Amino acid sequence: AVAEPSLNGAQLALIHLADALEDMRQQLQSGRQALQGINADLEQTVAMRTHALRQSEENLRQREAFFRAVFDNAAVGIVSLDSERRPTEINRAFAAFVERPLDSLRDVHGLCLAPAEEERMAQALSGLLAGDGAGLRSEFEFIDAQGGSRWGGVQVAAVRDETGVVASLLVTVLDITDRREIEVELVRQFAFLRA
Repeated sequence: AVAEPSLNGAQLALIHLADALEDMRQQLQSGRQALQGINADLEQTVAMRTHALRQSEENLRQREAFFRAVFDNAAVGIVSLDSERRPTEINRAFAAFVERPLDSLRDVHGLCLAPAEEERMAQALSGLLAGDGAGLRSEFEFIDAQGGSRWGGVQVAAVRDETGVVASLLVTVLDITDRREIEVELVRQFAFLRA
């Protein structure tokens, strides 16, 4: 039988140190593998969220393009007013209704309303901005670029932000001038027949 060589204290300490270093190396390797796995998961999550964000942005662009096309090509006049009642968006149908260039309407006060109608509209808009009521529906007289009278069936809706505060007002105007002229003519003819 061969006798095992006996180890002195320094040699035993060196063996324990080597074993401890090997354990640390294995733990470090295990930690690196775990970190690589976490990084891979994180990269996959970021990639998925980035893809979802790009998809949402594309959907938003498509919806915005759709609503822009609806706004620009609507048969009724549309004006968006800010909380100070200044026009921020005006479509071509409204410009055609009041027979004014689209760019000139941004600086127009009172939506080209007849002077007698401005106070009635101002009160209604102030009430909506203050949160009174859901909207307005009425007929108003407008003045076109030549000073002629135009009548519009007006609807105003409050557009609220996420907290419920009125952020803007959406005004739609349907040209009812022909109908009003026919009504006036019918009243005149009826009065003539009764006389």
